Amino acid sequence: MTPSVQYLFENNLLDSSGNGHDLSTDSSPSYIEGEETAGAYFGGQPNKAYIMDGSVLELTTQNFSWMVLLKWFQLQGAGQAVFAKTALDESYPGGYILNCVSDTLFFRIVAGVESQYADMYLPSIPHDGCWHLYAMNINRSGGVYDAWVDGIQVYSGAPIVREGGGPFFSTWSITSNGSHFCVGCRYGFDGFNPPSFQSWYTGGIDNFNFYINQFLTQDDINKEYEKLSYSKIWHGATF
Repeated sequence: MTPSVQYLFENNLLDSSGNGHDLSTDSSPSYIEGEETAGAYFGGQPNKAYIMDGSVLELTTQNFSWMVLLKWFQLQGAGQAVFAKTALDESYPGGYILNCVSDTLFFRIVAGVESQYADMYLPSIPHDGCWHLYAMNINRSGGVYDAWVDGIQVYSGAPIVREGGGPFFSTWSITSNGSHFCVGCRYGFDGFNPPSFQSWYTGGIDNFNFYINQFLTQDDINKEYEKLSYSKIWHGATF
């Protein structure tokens, strides 16, 4: 597997994929104990990290996958974006976001012209102060997705269903029209105001990987999960 971006957050915001997509910030996260040495702690507003080049991780109809370690410290009712690339204006609201709402975690893809979206939910895990591994394959061409939590595959070939029912068609583009890619928040419109940073995440993020036109396998998940020490991850999850 060759990631399009990889952020290990080893006391920096560098892209370890070799593609040069380092994150920028004007209010940096702090760093805490992570998988290897460190992980990033986003303390809500104004902590953020982002790529201003709108061509990076801009998706249309491609297949893609992602994998990330999360450590939740504080969840509130309002949506918090772990990572996101969302639309710049209401006329073309496309993009994607890994979103926390209360104790629920879900990944959303949005088709611009059609104004359709699909949510793919992940099982909730107690906020136990430990790192947890989340991963997902989005098979746009097949209209299905796979998901893993802490090494356990919780969905395999589940249909990607648009809000209101029916398939989220593979021909629908989820382009954001050149918005920033963000970690720890999202950048976009809120329906009333010009584009801005918003939906601030409060918690830890480590070892974030994003792949375009590649799918994760159980072996890939196992290799990542086995890196985690028993002191850093909860092994009691049942689904």
